[in-house]
Amino acid sequence: MFLRQCGLDHSAEIVDEMIDAVTELTGTVSLLIALNVSLQTGEDNDAGHGLLEEPGPFPNQDS
Repeated sequence: MFLRQCGLDHSAEIVDEMIDAVTELTGTVSLLIALNVSLQTGEDNDAGHGLLEEPGPFPNQDS
């Protein structure tokens, strides 16, 4: 009943919507990881290439 109210009567439509949502979230998470690494290391990292290395320590702000 709930699916009919949402306009998603067919399971294929439901699966397509779920895949689109996961794809969008994956892209967002990849961008956030790249931004986080970039902020921590000061380098421009591309999250789409290989595995991200463990980020180094935060730079000393006093020096």
